[in-house]
Amino acid sequence: MKEWLKRFIEWLKKLLLLDYDEEVAVHCIKCSPELYEDVTEGFPTFVITKNDKGYEPGDYLVLKEYDAELEALTGRTVRTSIMCIEEENEGLKPGYCVLGIEED
Repeated sequence: MKEWLKRFIEWLKKLLLLDYDEEVAVHCIKCSPELYEDVTEGFPTFVITKNDKGYEPGDYLVLKEYDAELEALTGRTVRTSIMCIEEENEGLKPGYCVLGIEED
């Protein structure tokens, strides 16, 4: 098989989330363009979100960029890994959590 075809297939598998372990959950949430840019530029990032999806360290979190002005998804997505989760913090509203993430 040609090298470019192998790379294309691997890229496609990653895009379609076909290369994840079956034991690992994949969660999808909307994010701001600013957060999307921070993650794709490699900054260590934390996300505050509702704790309604059973997040666990090691799970994947797919961020879907959302444009609030257009009230629509932009079509840009990035897959990240959840590195840590903080649920018990004085500053958090009940039912929310902080996820430490990094881009895959």
